Amino acid sequence: MRRIAIFASPSPPTFLALIDEGVLHRPIGGPNVLAGQLRYLLELAQHPQITVQLVPIAAGSVAGMMSAFALARLGDGSEVVSADSVLSGHVTGDHEAVARLKRRYDTIRAEAQPKKVTRQVIDDAVRKWTS
Repeated sequence: MRRIAIFASPSPPTFLALIDEGVLHRPIGGPNVLAGQLRYLLELAQHPQITVQLVPIAAGSVAGMMSAFALARLGDGSEVVSADSVLSGHVTGDHEAVARLKRRYDTIRAEAQPKKVTRQVIDDAVRKWTS
């Protein structure tokens, strides 16, 4: 809850999330839990500083979708990346590592659905899991 509070600050960051469509079909915690999480995701996606886009299953295996990673531009203009694996996470400001993951991000985003389509697909999934 503290993390989301930064979006209520006078100068909130921009947040772009690319999410694999497959998560809409994996009811971890049960259908009600997933439906609640998806409703919350739709609520977050209404914020002007938050963009959520689904990477459709039809895109196949897009380079970079094998593990989670986050790119961040800090207040001083420097960039860092956080990459997760099953066993650990790694944060680095190494220019080459950041550049590699930025290219992967661009490749993934090129396959992602537009925001409006994403919201409709998520809304359809909510209806599926609540019926």
